[in-house]
Amino acid sequence: MSSRGLYSQTRRSRVIESSFSLNPSRFSLRRSLHSTLLSLRCSSRSPAPAMAYVDHAFSISDEDIMMDGPYVVQNKPPIREIALAISLLVFGTLGIIIGVIMACNHVGGDRTHGVFFAILGSVLFLPGFYYTRIAYYAYKGYKGFSFANIPPV
Repeated sequence: MSSRGLYSQTRRSRVIESSFSLNPSRFSLRRSLHSTLLSLRCSSRSPAPAMAYVDHAFSISDEDIMMDGPYVVQNKPPIREIALAISLLVFGTLGIIIGVIMACNHVGGDRTHGVFFAILGSVLFLPGFYYTRIAYYAYKGYKGFSFANIPPV
């Protein structure tokens, strides 16, 4: 707690203690309580903290949680997506290897066919490697990797 907060808290307690004196007048307790509340309200004029903006379209309320039923995490491996990722990896690797061999041996008359196969192989290889790596790390249980990171086919 800051020293300013401690000062204002001790000042409030002194104001509250002094306001409950026994006066013989009829409305003294009500007046003293009213003046105490006013003095507390006026003495603690610190700026209000900024309110956070909440987008209710994307927020989860208690009603949403109650409507969905029990929340169960299903972290079973998606077989079709992993098979697609592995096939992209294998065909991409084969495309790169065959494209390099074709370009070096001038298969088809020039290097263009080999370069085309190498480019096609790299286009297949990149997503295949990426999703196979995610599936492998999720299977091994590395932190931050889950089968939910692999998009459905």
